[in-house]
Amino acid sequence: MGAGPNPDADDGTPGLQELFRHYDDLYFRGALADAGFSVERAAPRTKTITSFGYCSLGDLSKITLYKPMPRYRTNADLKNALLHLMIHGIVFVKRGLTSLGHGPAFRDWMDAINTSPIDDYARPKGGYCITTTHDFSQEKSCNMQGFLWKCESCGDTLMRAKNLGPPSDFCCIENVSQPATCDNMLCHWHK
Repeated sequence: MGAGPNPDADDGTPGLQELFRHYDDLYFRGALADAGFSVERAAPRTKTITSFGYCSLGDLSKITLYKPMPRYRTNADLKNALLHLMIHGIVFVKRGLTSLGHGPAFRDWMDAINTSPIDDYARPKGGYCITTTHDFSQEKSCNMQGFLWKCESCGDTLMRAKNLGPPSDFCCIENVSQPATCDNMLCHWHK
């Protein structure tokens, strides 16, 4: 499975279905598909986003990644999030554990994939970094309320209480003078 498209290319997010099949075959020997698992993108049920998605166990057997988050994250983050949720699925399939905890069974799978020498064309350049957290940041939670906007200059994600479009009054995109005059501490373009 070493050859294949470059999923970290700048032409967009890798296909979720393709990644699911690839990872299921490579790391889980097709056990998730055999157990009826599927994968989808869906809007979160509320404006509060506390994780990158969830894994439904039992009759539903579905992995869901929330639509807003992968749009503002790297392809490596998307892959780590998908693998995290797939590990929850495989722990359910192999051990019958319906808890979505991160106990020894979860950590064994996580460590095995993070350190795997298997030839994997979808592996990010820095390798996988699957964690036991359900957000993308180890230093802060993704518990957000509001509307996300990605700065075109710095690539950082900014948040607004109302969906008013790009916050040009808050982002350095309008402050290109030397020295930069941006007062928004969320925007690090001027660093």
